[in-house]
Amino acid sequence: MSNINIDNLIGIASKGLGIPPEQLRKALKEGDVSGITANMSAADREKVNRIFNDPKLAEQFRKQMKVDKS
Repeated sequence: MSNINIDNLIGIASKGLGIPPEQLRKALKEGDVSGITANMSAADREKVNRIFNDPKLAEQFRKQMKVDKS
């Protein structure tokens, strides 16, 4: 995935969450999404937590973020 795609996804997600893109990017890079999931529905919060609690998915995501935005 290219930088543009990651930036677009973060932009779309941040609008949907009602938070600045920088805040979302930081939370994703640090793996601490508790601050951004607080206002989500229980179902959406569970989806996000499932990604970060699955070691393979979390590592894949972190690698993608490092490659695109190191």
